[in-house]
Amino acid sequence: MNIRRAALSDLPALMLLQGRCHEPALRDSEADAAHDIATNEYLVACDGEHVIGAAIGCCAASGEWFHVYSVETDPQHQRRGIGHQLIVALLALAPAGATLSADAATRGGAALLRKFPQIEVRNAAHGASLK
Repeated sequence: MNIRRAALSDLPALMLLQGRCHEPALRDSEADAAHDIATNEYLVACDGEHVIGAAIGCCAASGEWFHVYSVETDPQHQRRGIGHQLIVALLALAPAGATLSADAATRGGAALLRKFPQIEVRNAAHGASLK
């Protein structure tokens, strides 16, 4: 498995990944995904030619904070450390000294994010801190 920056050519695979990971109401449009690739830190985990995970982080222009706002792993590849490796790779792109935050949409996501004590984890549904 390798982790690399997402490219626009990854859009079809990213749309399939979202289809396997999210209910229809929670999926991004292809236009939104293309915008995220162009403007954020968007990483993909690949097994050969297949995209099996993705993570998105964004940084304030001032560099004061970095937010992990999406980590997803194909259900057939979960529990293998892919999400963990994606977060490690995203955090390596964060500016030194930035405040790190993330919103957890699921209990599993919250458990994964809690393995990174430097990240303030919030419940995406309620905005309450999970620390």
